[in-house]
Amino acid sequence: MKKLITIFLVFTAWYIPAYGSETTDLVKQANQAYADQDFKKAVALYDSVMATGVESAELYYNLGNAWFRLDEIASAVLYYERALQLDPSANRIRHNLNFVKQFQKDDIEQLPVMFYVRWWHSLTRLFSVRGWAIASIILVMISSVIWMFFIVSRSHGRRRTSFWAATVFSLLFLLVFFISLRNYNHLQQEKDAIVFKPVVTGKSSPDEASKDLFVIHEGLKVHIMNKIGNWYEVRLPDGTVGWLPAESMRVI
Repeated sequence: MKKLITIFLVFTAWYIPAYGSETTDLVKQANQAYADQDFKKAVALYDSVMATGVESAELYYNLGNAWFRLDEIASAVLYYERALQLDPSANRIRHNLNFVKQFQKDDIEQLPVMFYVRWWHSLTRLFSVRGWAIASIILVMISSVIWMFFIVSRSHGRRRTSFWAATVFSLLFLLVFFISLRNYNHLQQEKDAIVFKPVVTGKSSPDEASKDLFVIHEGLKVHIMNKIGNWYEVRLPDGTVGWLPAESMRVI
């Protein structure tokens, strides 16, 4: 139990940005530059905030907005995607991302997904990793209290009620903890990238002389499957697989 609580506390603190006084001043200056429509200055200041080690959905969201106002679609998509990784439940981030995608040149149809997969993804996006971890802590505390009540209770009726209540909360805890762990592992292991070259050609192998498979443009999100040297094997939204040079994209 002590080990599990330690893991929960690590999850809880994972994305809490450490804003010092200097960083707070930079954020205020960046927000003011954005309000004054000096978007280049805003981007430079937000980059300075990131250089201090701060990472937050709000920071990436603001960067995405600033890059979009500079007509840099690929950069806007990149930072909106990074913001969604930290806060997948933020509808305003998802709305802006979908809006910006309208300006992409590529309109690749996504592979159809089974309804239960869509339902599962919707469930796991309800909270951030930190949010799911906090929910896990709350549920394990509630179930522990009810189990204690079950142990000390002398009434048969109360013991039966507390047993079923504790069982339900324990199962909910296991589900929520699994989602929290799954989302954490997804952030650590699954890698997507945004194409940054205006035009890039996908190859059949990690070799410039290999066969051309497809042509895509900046701003498109691809899934990284493998890496050899300076080449990434990627999968497009429609399932097409090919190799792209690493310098043509930026990992989310």
